[in-house]
Order: sequence, then structure tokens, then C-alpha cells
Amino acid sequence: MKREECAMEQERFLAVVDASIKLVYSKDSKLFEVEVGERAIAHRLAIYLEESCVFDDYSVDCEYNRYGVEGMVKRLPGIERCRRTNEPKDWITPDIVIHRRQSEERDNLAVFEIKSFGSLDACDKLKLKGMTKRTGAFRYDFGIGIEFRREYYNWFLVVNGVKRKGLGRVDIEQGERSSITRV
Repeated sequence: MKREECAMEQERFLAVVDASIKLVYSKDSKLFEVEVGERAIAHRLAIYLEESCVFDDYSVDCEYNRYGVEGMVKRLPGIERCRRTNEPKDWITPDIVIHRRQSEERDNLAVFEIKSFGSLDACDKLKLKGMTKRTGAFRYDFGIGIEFRREYYNWFLVVNGVKRKGLGRVDIEQGERSSITRV
């Protein structure tokens, strides 16, 4: 695929994600009024991503923690310092993935880390970087970090382990983007 075609695919992907996020705000505004946890918001976002029909060849799953044909637990070396549970320290459970279930690295499209009414921390960013590296085990094409607030959201894109775009802040009531940088 030519570089221009990849850029178009990336732009198309980001447009679908942006539209799906806005559907969460318009159709599920009560979630923001009562400040629900990230799982509820991730679930609604996953539904709208799936309903977009752009990802028909893929599954859109929340908290999918398996990998490969044998269903091994997803592990990401280097995140040991991030765990606060009794699980093995390198286990990961992404908030949303767009992938082909039980496949290897070739069929992973996107991984999302989400925070509601908080900020993505260094560990969330480390997961997105590790899961998108071309030399890593998972090789997701895109990593998206989203911070949901009541009236706006912040988001960024990670490709091949590098934060590629600070997509910035999107104000919901005004429908305008501000602080958007393009690569």
C-alpha cells in the first residue's frame, strides 16, 4: 500500500472514531451527568464503533485480554510497575480492541485506553505504545487514548509505538475542535 493510501486510511479511521465518540455524547449524555466509570463509556463507544459498519471484518470488544489461537493471556513486558493487583504484573486488558479474535499480530486494527473524568496516566500511554509497536507481539495499527469529560474530550493517536498526533480537545456543545495538531 502506498504511503498516501495509508494516510487516507488513518484519516478515515480517525473520522469514524470521532463520529462514534460524538454519538456517545449525543445518545448517552446521562452517562456524563452522573459521571459513570470508564467501562460504561467504553461499552457505549464500542457499540457505536461496531454500528459504523466500517469494521465489519473485525470484532469490536471491551476488555478483551486474550491473544492468538490458543487464547493466551495478553502480556506486555515493561509494564510491571503499572500493576496494582495480584495478577501477574505483565497482564494487560485494553479498554476496547478492534481485531480478529484468536488471530496473531496481523489482524489487530486498534486498541483504546480510556479514562472518564480523569487523565490517562503514564502506564496507559505505555500500553498504547507497546501494543502498537511493529516489532512487538500485538502490532495494532492504531492506539487511541481518550479522556472523557462532561463537555469535552481529549484524544491522541499512537502508531508504531510513537504518539503521532495530539488530536487535541473537542468541545462537545460547540462541536468545534481546538488545539488540533496534524502530522
